[in-house]
Amino acid sequence: MGRAITEPDQVVSKAIRNIFEDVFERFSAAFARALPELSVEEIQLRLHFVVGALAFTVAGPYAFEDKAPSIRDHDVDHITRSLVSFVAAGLRASVNSKIKDKESR
Repeated sequence: MGRAITEPDQVVSKAIRNIFEDVFERFSAAFARALPELSVEEIQLRLHFVVGALAFTVAGPYAFEDKAPSIRDHDVDHITRSLVSFVAAGLRASVNSKIKDKESR
């Protein structure tokens, strides 16, 4: 799945969009309710980042093996806890003031 997202061809990209479009819309709506201070555009951008983090994690620990060889030594539970903490903090982060200014125009 990680490779399908990070190295897609047009057929794979279309299939992934078709499969996950409903899920993305449901998550967008849920996060809009949970994070009412964020615009729809900001929520979708953050979900884009979440999907990227998930795809890269699913792709495996070998992407940065030469830079951080210890990553592959972590167990799945540790990686999962770290990813959830990272994503949760990113979703709850305040909006950059430049983004707010641009959106208000």
